[in-house]
Amino acid sequence: MCYSYGFGVTIDYPKSIALFEKAAAVGNSQAEVELALAYLHGNNVTKDEPKAIEYFKSAAAKGNPQAQLHLGYCYLDGEGLPVDKVKAREWFEKAAENGLEAAKKALSQL
Repeated sequence: MCYSYGFGVTIDYPKSIALFEKAAAVGNSQAEVELALAYLHGNNVTKDEPKAIEYFKSAAAKGNPQAQLHLGYCYLDGEGLPVDKVKAREWFEKAAENGLEAAKKALSQL
């Protein structure tokens, strides 16, 4: 995170991605979320929606509520996945059950 946002160090995106990948490889779900967001939007990496979805699904399966929320939005908006409002709702509900207020808001807007 420090290399992504310049906390105490000079911003170095390639180094931040490499460290996120290392952390994701040992199962760190927050690193998977960071990588998923980067690949979904093409932030400092080549945009790769299938790779983003793979990271979101892995982190969501580990119970990461941010991943669950973003996966819900991917289903809702058709980013990297076919639009499926039923699956979007399921992921928003999981994220809400895990205490994520943003997921509760997303559910109220469906």
